[in-house]
Amino acid sequence: MGRLKIKYKRELNTTENLIRKIGLILITIVLICIFLPKQPRFRYEFQKGKVWNHENLISPYNFAILKTQEELNADKKAY
Repeated sequence: MGRLKIKYKRELNTTENLIRKIGLILITIVLICIFLPKQPRFRYEFQKGKVWNHENLISPYNFAILKTQEELNADKKAY
């Protein structure tokens, strides 16, 4: 029995594969740049020192505001 020899055309496919890979990378970069926002957006408009014009703004998490007893008494007297 004779041996079957298979010749692959790897020399031609390497340049085509390289071009395809570079093309896919460039397309991916372009799509990411198009669909991701350029700047973070805040849904509300406000100005420092003005009254809040929108519904209540509630934080999704809680945090403590640490004050001394003197600061708490001063806040109670102010209101």
